[in-house]
Amino acid sequence: MRNNFVMATHNSYAFGNAIAANQHYNISTQLKDGVRVFLLAVLKNPDPTKSDIELCHTSCELLDAGTAADTLQNIATFLQNNPNDIITIFWRNYFSNLTAADIKTASDKADQRRPIYMLNHFLYTEVKSGPLDIDLPTRVTANLTNSASLQKHAQNCTTIFKQFPNFITVDFYDQGSPNLNPFSIVANYNGVQYTPTTYGNGVLPNDIATSNSAKIDLQTSLFTAFVSLLIVFIFAVVEL
Repeated sequence: MRNNFVMATHNSYAFGNAIAANQHYNISTQLKDGVRVFLLAVLKNPDPTKSDIELCHTSCELLDAGTAADTLQNIATFLQNNPNDIITIFWRNYFSNLTAADIKTASDKADQRRPIYMLNHFLYTEVKSGPLDIDLPTRVTANLTNSASLQKHAQNCTTIFKQFPNFITVDFYDQGSPNLNPFSIVANYNGVQYTPTTYGNGVLPNDIATSNSAKIDLQTSLFTAFVSLLIVFIFAVVEL
């Protein structure tokens, strides 16, 4: 892994036409397209009667993609059918509401003499909704973000760190130009010939970011998320 340049999908689970989605297609489709590195963000289920760990984007009220267990089972099934493949998962916990007992991590066992580094390359747009400011994935320019801009970023990092990034993390991995996209850039750095391919099923989810209903849904989601976080904060203060 140290000598390879591998693409990862940012918030891999957050897909579709949701306002906070980072990808167009689900993890099953990403696996079919050749993605092997996934970034997953987890939160405790907001329902206090449930113990599930959810895959959520910032807040489960904003985007909840279901349980982490379901996604891991999906990946496990893929590996059973493709035993020679290797899957890498990076975990993130928003607001640190999980303890070490909730998620086992091997980071403290890693060989620190062989560090790896990740290049994050994605564009967000700030949206205001009442008193809240939130950064949302910029879907409409992903074809530009994931082409020459990504290549230049990778070249700059290689010059600075004197080695290729081990991972590049992108939103909307299927976007870019036919001959300059996340897959072709990775192939070029790895010295592998790239063959232009159609990713996903060729049909993009409807972009709801500009619709009136989306703006209403966003305001409702943000307000709900804000109230939920406020309740959690008050509860934490009371406990202290």
